[in-house]
Amino acid sequence: MSALDYPPPAHAGYIWYRGDALIVSFATHDGEGHTVTLPLDRLVVGRDADQRGWLVLLEVLRARHLAAQQARRPLIGTSEMPTRMQVEALLSGHRARVFDARGRERVQVGDLWEDEG
Repeated sequence: MSALDYPPPAHAGYIWYRGDALIVSFATHDGEGHTVTLPLDRLVVGRDADQRGWLVLLEVLRARHLAAQQARRPLIGTSEMPTRMQVEALLSGHRARVFDARGRERVQVGDLWEDEG
């Protein structure tokens, strides 16, 4: 199975950012399920190469959380819905370029995203 397969398999979970924790939801085939809370202070997050994936995940979830609070729809190529190329850049330790809905480069808040200039 490829990570690009859609729809997600039945054993997939859902994960979202709450501000102080990651919430992970596990559903069963019959629609039952439960959620667990992973406090951010219990997750080791750093800029080392082996921890960068957690940092990228948290940054994307944080951006999606902010967009939802502001009632904005995430657009592809933004920090809320990064492209594979952007994620690969972030995982490699580079900053990711961000674009607006018209394809213009825009400034993005956060350490991982490229500043204007």
